[in-house]
Amino acid sequence: MEPEEFARFLQAVRAGDARAGEELARRFEPYIRRVALMRLHDPRLRRALDASDVCQSVLRRFLEGARAGRFALDGPEQLAALLVRMTVNRIITVARRAAREEGTPPPEWDPIDPAPSPFQHLLRADLVEAARRHLAGEELALFEAHYVQRREWADLAAEWGRSPQALRMRLARALARVRTVLDDEEDNYAR
Repeated sequence: MEPEEFARFLQAVRAGDARAGEELARRFEPYIRRVALMRLHDPRLRRALDASDVCQSVLRRFLEGARAGRFALDGPEQLAALLVRMTVNRIITVARRAAREEGTPPPEWDPIDPAPSPFQHLLRADLVEAARRHLAGEELALFEAHYVQRREWADLAAEWGRSPQALRMRLARALARVRTVLDDEEDNYAR
């Protein structure tokens, strides 16, 4: 989305335009859902919340905040990053509430298996494949080092001669671009 088009879109969202709200949901709901699914790995949490609940909650809260003028966004990448943060915060809030309400499980209960579920393996494999398809050069090397080899940001920063925050932001922006491409591919596939 071009900057001028995004500015008009955001203005329409702030004005409460129903079509702009529908467009927001159409463009960003699959993205929010993927983020939520990647975070909802604890079975107890999945009993308290599902990805659809998260999507509806995040979109509603964003629309309320946008109408109140709380968000200053320059482009779709910033909007995507904000929606990711809102999604993660929503899941954290529900997880904390569920933990408080549940308390300690009885001793006869089996602990939750910390190993990733088959679905999480599939999501991770999809992310790795998409990143390898759409990233190149230093961004791909950074992705491989952090996500595939699981190297720490501090180690990478020392090796690359940059701050951990700078490397995190560079990779976050690169992955936001990949997500945009994936969303476009998904939209084209759905047509």
